[in-house]
Amino acid sequence: MSNDTRAEYATTDILEAATLKLDLVHLDRITVDKHTRQGMFIFKNVPQEILDRFNTGKCLVEPCAFNAEIRNLKRSIDRISANV
Repeated sequence: MSNDTRAEYATTDILEAATLKLDLVHLDRITVDKHTRQGMFIFKNVPQEILDRFNTGKCLVEPCAFNAEIRNLKRSIDRISANV
């Protein structure tokens, strides 16, 4: 696994975003495409090790917290979409 850190990392995958948030990675901002209403989650200082664990299916998160974080991210997208 790499010891590198990405200064900025963006993803449209809400499951990945929820996992990163639960791993205490700083969510810098969310942007929403006004046509598709798809959210783009932009994180700061993401350790490559966390991305590697996610991409290889080795992340462990508490199920209830994971479900709650997905709901929170969806609500954020809805709020932002209402203002776009």
